Amino acid sequence: MRFTGISAAVIAAWALSVLPAQAGQRGKGVGQTHTHAATSPATPQRTTHGNPHATSGATTPSSTRTTTASTSVNPIAQKLQGKPLGDRVQKMLPAGMTLNQASSGFKNEGQFIAAVHVSQNLGIPFAQLKAAMLGASTSSTGASSPMSLGQAIQKLRPTLDAATAVRRAENEADTDVRETSKKTTTSSSKKRTTGK
Repeated sequence: MRFTGISAAVIAAWALSVLPAQAGQRGKGVGQTHTHAATSPATPQRTTHGNPHATSGATTPSSTRTTTASTSVNPIAQKLQGKPLGDRVQKMLPAGMTLNQASSGFKNEGQFIAAVHVSQNLGIPFAQLKAAMLGASTSSTGASSPMSLGQAIQKLRPTLDAATAVRRAENEADTDVRETSKKTTTSSSKKRTTGK
């Protein structure tokens, strides 16, 4: 009788310790690692839940989702991606550079697009122009503090008329934004009209 009472108490204690832990595990993906308290609070144990036979190089759906979600897209790239203007700007960027990489660090869409146009118009490598504008130090710019577009042009191409180059690039950027907004507004109103 005493043994049964002790066994019931042990099982109850075990159930109370396991059930909350299992409830916390609901919704967790395959292959995720969790830390559980071991017998000594100073040494946590790491256990992997999911398929114990999965190899370390295998990609699980949840690990893919985690990797994708951890890559954040800056506000300028979010505004441009999947839009005609974003496609147009992407074509002017160096091969292999994404909109997110290129626009990261710029204050606004206009500044970024104007810099892309200056790079195209004057043959200045975009990475050098961006580094100068954002104050990043590179071997070619040697910049240490952020510069305006005009100052960056003057540093990288001292013999050119920076003010004229900036005006031209800003006008091109304004035209790009205006034209794509008109196209978007026109196509949106056509959809509404045909949808009635």
